[in-house]
Amino acid sequence: MTSLSSLKTRPRSCLDRDIYLQDMRLSQFRNYDQAALACGSDPVVLTGPNGAGKTNLLEAVSLLSPGRGMRRAKLADLTRQGSQTPWAVSATLTRLGETTKIGTGLDPEGAARRVVKVDGEILSPQSELADYLTVSWLTPQMDRLFTDAASTRRGFLDRLAFGYFKTHASLLNAYEHAMRERLRLLKEGVRDETWLTTLEEKMADTGLSLTQNRLTCMNHLLTGFDMADTPF
Repeated sequence: MTSLSSLKTRPRSCLDRDIYLQDMRLSQFRNYDQAALACGSDPVVLTGPNGAGKTNLLEAVSLLSPGRGMRRAKLADLTRQGSQTPWAVSATLTRLGETTKIGTGLDPEGAARRVVKVDGEILSPQSELADYLTVSWLTPQMDRLFTDAASTRRGFLDRLAFGYFKTHASLLNAYEHAMRERLRLLKEGVRDETWLTTLEEKMADTGLSLTQNRLTCMNHLLTGFDMADTPF
């Protein structure tokens, strides 16, 4: 087993961290056979040479929240090369003084799906993970976030909104599905007023909810900016 040390920096002066990972374990994940990382409530800095697996650790953390993770990789690609055992990631989450065990990994029964467990019980659907932990990230690959189209920044805002509203993802999927169906009907020349009206009402309803969620998320961010004691 590889034991990875962490370097803690900066005192907890800017805000009280009520939610943090106490520890994390990896099995057959990316370049790790077995690994354990001790974390804590203070900021953690990972250092090491290129290719040591620092980003892989961050990807493992991202998989403890809903979604496909930081790299949006295929589940099978996360298993360590040459391993006959599927990958798994687990962590102890401390929230408001109480601990919760979170684990996720490739289905050991061979199905190409991800299994999520909380305190040993299978969690379904995966979106329920948002009740325990949500993760946001900025990576060098995302540097065009500030120069690309508005849709790119809107997508990033939606990712942040998932942390506040666990139904946000389903609302977004419903809106995009209705929009695609409407576009398909128009391209095919279908002029069914009832069908089009139903789709447009669906888009209006879900679009309003999405906008309300995004505005609430922005207000939370602005409040956080006002509370922060550092420029970052």
